[in-house]
Amino acid sequence: MRHRKTITFTAVRGLVGTTALALMTFALLTFAPPKAHATPDMAKQTGKPCTGCHTAMPPTKDNATKK
Repeated sequence: MRHRKTITFTAVRGLVGTTALALMTFALLTFAPPKAHATPDMAKQTGKPCTGCHTAMPPTKDNATKK
């Protein structure tokens, strides 16, 4: 009889761990902040150039060099 309780406890412990992992994964994917995409709106609002805050311009179609 003792052997059966051990198997049941191990199965329940595995189920609880799996459920906790699934909930944590769901929470991370659901509530993670989205990527920030820089736009020139801040420069337009403040009248400062983008280089006032940023040290280098990100590559765009216009300023990217082909390798």
